[in-house]
Parts: sequence; structure tokens; C-alpha cells
Amino acid sequence: MRRYQLVGDRTARVLRWLCVAGVAASLLSCSGDDETASEPEGVTVPAAGEHFASLAEWHLFSDIGQQTPAPGVEPFQPIAPLYSDYTNKRRFIYVPPGTKIQYSDTGVWTIPVGGALIKTFSYVLDERQGVPERISPDKERLMETRILFRESETKWVAETYVYDQSGQQAERKVAGATIDVSWVNRAGETLTNAYSVPNVNACQTCHGENEAMNAQGLRTRQLNWDHDYGDVTENQVDHFQKLGWIDAPAEREQLVDPFGNGSVSDRMRSYFDSNCASCHREDGFASSSGMWLDWASTDPETQEATNWGVCKQPTSAGGATCELQFDVVPGKPDESILLCRTASAEAKVRMPPLATKIPHAEALGLIREWISQLPAAACSQ
Repeated sequence: MRRYQLVGDRTARVLRWLCVAGVAASLLSCSGDDETASEPEGVTVPAAGEHFASLAEWHLFSDIGQQTPAPGVEPFQPIAPLYSDYTNKRRFIYVPPGTKIQYSDTGVWTIPVGGALIKTFSYVLDERQGVPERISPDKERLMETRILFRESETKWVAETYVYDQSGQQAERKVAGATIDVSWVNRAGETLTNAYSVPNVNACQTCHGENEAMNAQGLRTRQLNWDHDYGDVTENQVDHFQKLGWIDAPAEREQLVDPFGNGSVSDRMRSYFDSNCASCHREDGFASSSGMWLDWASTDPETQEATNWGVCKQPTSAGGATCELQFDVVPGKPDESILLCRTASAEAKVRMPPLATKIPHAEALGLIREWISQLPAAACSQ
């Protein structure tokens, strides 16, 4: 009897051990499942003809509130960015696995079908402190994220997502929106703006028609400079090549920082190329103006000065001439329509007509400096 009791005790201990081991294994298994479930999902794009109601559905960010890109989404930064009423911008690109960007030495790069260009607009609430390392509602106000998505070979889709006050969620807005915002600039002045989120149809004015949309900043001359990727700082063109997204480029144009080092001519040409040339080029929305401000058209070595307005009378200003006669009068910025229209806040006069309500003070200084140093010429009708 005692022998059987011993066996029974051993059996009970074994059974208890197996039970504990089983529970532990079960818990470990559950823990593993939870880890898998919490891993960020891959980038998701909408089916043809469909639209995501929230930015989160794209899975472009592992942390929307911090603008941390998801795996497979890369940041990029043009050297001469577009001015948009003093907003801070973060730009990203998604290229589907196994595909490539159609590279161009001088033109805009074309992303493959299924790819997306992403740009988030925000206001740094105290510019004297610089862009914060971590985004928080008391330091930086996220306004909107715009997406250009290449749905097919012949169709692009433009989407706009507007953030809530917390900056944690962004919902789709088709008809645009107006958001009141205030911030302190580098000089300590408090500025206000009724920020305009555009109607998605307005995207075509700058980015092209449905079948051929593009981002003017996604080109060699804008990206041929270093960017800090966190773990490494390297040339962006080289970076995209290492990712296998582009083939080795043969030629590399390069703009300069309009407000950095470089000649006045190169800085002005760079500003024109990024802020004006989407419309002011030979095949652009403002081609009838005869004022072509893309990088190639403003080359003083090969092009006529009338391309960039020197002694040229306006042909399509619609009366918005500030009662002046010529677009650019060399040596006389205050007699030049270019400076007057760029300085104006009037909707029917200001340049550019879209994406801005507040004149770009730094650009006005550059334009004035550039016109002042142009070789003197007597403009005549």
C-alpha cells in the first residue's frame, strides 16, 4: 500500500509539473501572439476608386503624432523648399517593394504605380526655439498631411488629411478647410494666419493633371545634398541609389539654399525654380506670361534675360501690375512688378496666388538684392 502511495505522490508531482509547464508555455505562446499582433502593419494603399477616411489607414507612419515613418517609407528634403506661409514641412516617399523610381537627370522623378509622396505641414509655435526634437501640441501644431498616390499608370489621386488639436489623428478633407493659427517668429513677433487647406482639385494647378501629377521637389537638383537619416548623414541621391530605388545617375544638377551661401544669381534662380517654376515655365500653367523661371530658363549664360522678366512688359497680369510697366527693371527693384506682386497680400495681386497669404519677407530681401545687382539697362516700350 505504501508503495502505491509513493507512486501516486510521484505521479501527482509529475502531473503538477506538467500542468505548470503547460500553463507557462501557454502564457509564453500568448505573449508571442501579442507581440506579433502589436507589430506595425506594412504600408497599405487603397483599392482602385476607394479612399481611406483617416491617415492611420495608410500605415505610412509607425507613430503619426511624432511623424515617424513606417518601414519602407523614407524622408527627403529639398535644398530649396517651397514657401507656404512659414509652415514647417516633413516630406516622405513610399516606393513599393520590387519597384523603382523613373529617374531623370534634370526632370522630375516619377514614382512607380502603388507609390506615394507624403508631405506634412505644421507650425512651430515658437520659431526662436527651433523645430522641437519631439512633437507636442504646445510646441508644434500639426496642420495637415497631403498624399499624392499613383493608383495606376494613368491615374494619380490627391488626398488631404487634417489633424485634430492633439496631432494624433488626421481625417480626410475633400473640400479643404480653414484653420486659425498663431505663432512666434524668430524676431519674437506674434503672427497669425487663417491657414488654408486646399480643395483636393486645386492640387492639379501645381502638381499637374490626373495622369501626370508630380512633386517639383523630387528631382536631382533638389536632392543632390546631404540629409540626416538619424543613423547616417549622406547624399540623398546616393541614399536612394543604395535602396535600389534609382539607377546610378550619370549627371547631377544642384540648386543652392536660397538663403545660404552662393552667388545672388544662383540663390535667386534656386528660389525661382522651387517657388515659381511649377507655373512659370514654357509648358506650365502661367506659360502665357512669357516669364519662365525654371532652372534652365534662367541660366544667364545661355538664355535671354527677358525669360526672367528683365525689361519685359506683362502680357497676362490681368491688371495686377501695381501701375508699373516692366516685370523687372535692372537696378530698380521698386519699379519692378516682380517685387511688388511678391510683396502684396491682396488676393488678386499677390504672387504666388496659391498656398500663400503672408508675403515671404526673406524672399523679398533676396529679390531686392538680385534686382539691384543686375547690369543696368534702360527699359523702353
